[in-house]
Amino acid sequence: MVGFQRGNGMFGFLYKRLLGKRSPPTPRPGRREAVRNTRRAASGDVTFKALVAAADQARDRGDWAEAARSYHRALSLYPLHGGYFLQLGHVLKEQGANLAAEVAYRNAVCLGELAAAEYLAFVAGGGFDRGWLEQVAAFWQGDTADLFATPPTQQDVADAIELLCDRGMPDLEELRDLMAACASRRALLARLLGGDEFRHYHADLLKFIAQTGWNG
Repeated sequence: MVGFQRGNGMFGFLYKRLLGKRSPPTPRPGRREAVRNTRRAASGDVTFKALVAAADQARDRGDWAEAARSYHRALSLYPLHGGYFLQLGHVLKEQGANLAAEVAYRNAVCLGELAAAEYLAFVAGGGFDRGWLEQVAAFWQGDTADLFATPPTQQDVADAIELLCDRGMPDLEELRDLMAACASRRALLARLLGGDEFRHYHADLLKFIAQTGWNG
């Protein structure tokens, strides 16, 4: 990997190279504040509440597929609502879709629903890493303002892959593997920047850096 660190010249160069030399966006609220805002907004959204009610009714009558569809639709409105990723994980697990359930539970944990770890451990089996959970929990139990310390959700993973590797949404297995391996956005970016796909896609950029000796 070409020496990636938060905020160094290399990352700034990559940012400009990959985003067409636009200035970085206006800072958004940190994940903790964004989650609080999500819950507040969702509580007053009649469309969201109707979708959740439909999902809950389908779940209660054992219609797992319909419940999953309604939870997905609700989460499309508020993708930072960890409580409903937890519910989505439950109905996916009931269908035997353990990989999809694991991704849902990982989203829930990464959004601060730490109680979901119990269910995550069950569906992940030997793939559950207590060290990962400890790092994610430390973020939610602390008060760091470091945005790169944020535990990555599936959307964070998809955004990073689009930015660094110029492709769309990864499949469930890749999502699971990257979420399981990376307890922070920093770890996710470092893993992608150090990967073969990034080196292949940005071969000219890396050649330029090597030739000029400029790495920030």
